[in-house]
Amino acid sequence: MEPQEQKTIVLTGGTNGIGREATHAFLSKGYTVLLVYRNQQKARQLKSQVAIKYPKSQLHLMPPCDFSKLDEVQRCAQYIAQNYKTIDFLVNNAGTALMSKQFSEGGIEKNFVVNHLAHFVLTMHLLPNLKTANHARIIHTSSEAHYKPNSNFMKDLNFTEKKYFVLDAYGNSKLANVMFAISLSEKLRNTNIVSHSFHPGRVKSGIWPRNTWYEKIFTFVLQLFLLSPAKGIRPLLMLAFDEKYHCRESIFLFKTKERRVNKVALDAQAREKLWDLSVEMCKPYLPPVTQNTSL
Repeated sequence: MEPQEQKTIVLTGGTNGIGREATHAFLSKGYTVLLVYRNQQKARQLKSQVAIKYPKSQLHLMPPCDFSKLDEVQRCAQYIAQNYKTIDFLVNNAGTALMSKQFSEGGIEKNFVVNHLAHFVLTMHLLPNLKTANHARIIHTSSEAHYKPNSNFMKDLNFTEKKYFVLDAYGNSKLANVMFAISLSEKLRNTNIVSHSFHPGRVKSGIWPRNTWYEKIFTFVLQLFLLSPAKGIRPLLMLAFDEKYHCRESIFLFKTKERRVNKVALDAQAREKLWDLSVEMCKPYLPPVTQNTSL
């Protein structure tokens, strides 16, 4: 089925899990997908597969981009901004969950960089392109893990005071996703852009590492109890295609139902603190407009 208008979608993390399923779903409807990815081999394999399944598909591979390196995110974002005037959807989906404490080149806990800061940089660069669309949507893949952190989560993002635990670090980044979604919705209230987030359910994906023997066992056992990516994309497709979400204030879908978010995300001061912290951490990689209150 061809869309009435040719729509362009920027999708991160599109080679694994729900991102891969979303790539197929968008292409099947005739949309142009700009794929932001890390693994070039997986991206090329996906492009070959969809070319067979959807001969007229428009899957464009962006420059390879490691989301733990904000300079690469900046370059990729600038490439997209310069080469695609209008963006209708931005799906901030890429993610990781690291079993051991790791840091980015900038010295920031890596889950937080990959899951939140990289998408913060990407989004800020693409806002002018989103503003040229009729009804643009920014959709953030979050998680039920965002309910775990309390209001102090920003005080020790690098786990220098408390012991690192993957679900704590992952929860911090997923709460940041929800808070970012709400902040964007507020700051872009008088524009054509809406910003929503969702929890897909506990889905089989590539975010869980398999480097050591214990990671392989943990991931294998975990996968036995998880949803298929095909079921996990349902809330994403609802937010992308359902007309009732065009003009809504930021909402959070828990699977396919609207649900109240962590109370920390409802705190305007906490959201502004996270925004300011994100700007400070990403400053060398951001366009000047990012620091404006209204965007």
